[in-house]
Amino acid sequence: MPMILDILASTRPKPAGKRGEAATALSSADLQRALGAIDAERTLLVGQIQTATAARSTLLMQTDGDAKVSDLDARVAGMERELQRADLAEAEITSKLADLAHAERETHWQAFLQRYAGALQTYIESVKVAANCRAALVALREEAIGAGAEGLLHRLPVPTPRPPLDLEAIRDWAGAARADLAAAHLPPRAEILVPVRFVQRYSIWNSGEVAGFSAAEAKQLIGWGVAKPASVPVETQLPPQPSQEEP
Repeated sequence: MPMILDILASTRPKPAGKRGEAATALSSADLQRALGAIDAERTLLVGQIQTATAARSTLLMQTDGDAKVSDLDARVAGMERELQRADLAEAEITSKLADLAHAERETHWQAFLQRYAGALQTYIESVKVAANCRAALVALREEAIGAGAEGLLHRLPVPTPRPPLDLEAIRDWAGAARADLAAAHLPPRAEILVPVRFVQRYSIWNSGEVAGFSAAEAKQLIGWGVAKPASVPVETQLPPQPSQEEP
């Protein structure tokens, strides 16, 4: 079964060829397969850690088991480091999948905005036409007044402006509408977090609690010894320790 670093390397774009070929981008299917491989490798590691934990209990009861326990603990520590790589690799690949999904969503959104902008412009132009037509009716009514036919104005209907069919008001509304449309940006995608399980009280978290952090923060917490990768089996965790200040 491939190691975590090998799986992660397979998810990086292939460089451009010597003959000028463009770099090959990975598809969502490629990334999903890599996630599946990581999950399989992680399941294997968890099983091995659980087996080693059971063996450790047996060795502790043997009078000559100290050396074997030390060797077993070193192997478990190595497998825990590999689980940390698995969790970080999963977060990196999941981030790439999220980037692809967000880019596709952004493409669809921009196409929608173009259609909406076209429909909005058609509406604005139609309202302008309606405003000009109403203005023509008002001007004709003024001619009737000049002809001494004021008593017949009620027989010359003019549409009530709803919304106000006033060119200046239309320009103001159109400007605000275009500004709103220009600001219709999709929010950025959510950050992908790496889950860790605290093995002692730290800041606002108690021993045993799981929380998500950026990859850099997760590596720092694990390096300080206050947390372990969330995928490490609970029975291998250190017992609760007193609270300590940030190293």
